Amino acid sequence: GYPRGADGTRFKTSVILHPNAVLSYYELAAAYWGEIGVDLEIQVLSSAAEFGAVLNEGTFEALIGSISGANYFNEAHVTNWYTGTSTNGSVVSDPQVDAMIDSLKASTSLDEYHRWFREIDMYSLEQHWLIWGPVSPMYHVSQPWFKGYNGEATMGNWQMSDLYARVWIDQELKAELGY
Repeated sequence: GYPRGADGTRFKTSVILHPNAVLSYYELAAAYWGEIGVDLEIQVLSSAAEFGAVLNEGTFEALIGSISGANYFNEAHVTNWYTGTSTNGSVVSDPQVDAMIDSLKASTSLDEYHRWFREIDMYSLEQHWLIWGPVSPMYHVSQPWFKGYNGEATMGNWQMSDLYARVWIDQELKAELGY
């Protein structure tokens, strides 16, 4: 709905990226957006600490680029919108979604929980708090003697220590393979 200016630009915005972000993805998005009149400036921050500070302050006037897509059902995807939570990177403050999240957490049956989850998910999509992109492939490589590991990054919601508590080294196989 924004008209193009004399230079063909509808509006200008920026995206703030973590230093480990895949820059080429954002350059491609910026080129596509440029074709429809959106001038996107890409800012790559110098450190993870700087990115975290900007995110936690919540005072930025830009988009925040993040690699947080997932292909699994996760409560964190919808409860991140709750007002005042540290994971609310979009700085959402919406009493309606807060009430829905309260209802989700108070659910007494799985059917009720799923109903609230879907409602919050659809509501958040309608609000356009995020611009979704594709989930990029991730690769996890391990040695054959590293047992109990199937390529997972976490045990869910970044529970790293739970993952490492369930793996072991097969010392006999390691020696047999010359290591």
